[in-house]
Amino acid sequence: MAIAGKQRCTIYLDEKNVEIVRRYLAAKPDSGGLSALLDKHLARCAKLIEKNPKALLEIEGGKMTVNKFIQLAKLDYS
Repeated sequence: MAIAGKQRCTIYLDEKNVEIVRRYLAAKPDSGGLSALLDKHLARCAKLIEKNPKALLEIEGGKMTVNKFIQLAKLDYS
């Protein structure tokens, strides 16, 4: 986990999700840990936002629903 060029952030996680992620990372010891997982996720999110700013504004905030998931899946990730 390289720290250079990164900002420190505080996040709050659901306990059930933390346990699922902890088990996943334990099964992949050389994956880079939670920091690497979050780096990858944030990089994908940033790319999604850059390519689809108007489309994302049309997706209502709040909990993930099947409809929202389908809308997100249709966005350009490349």
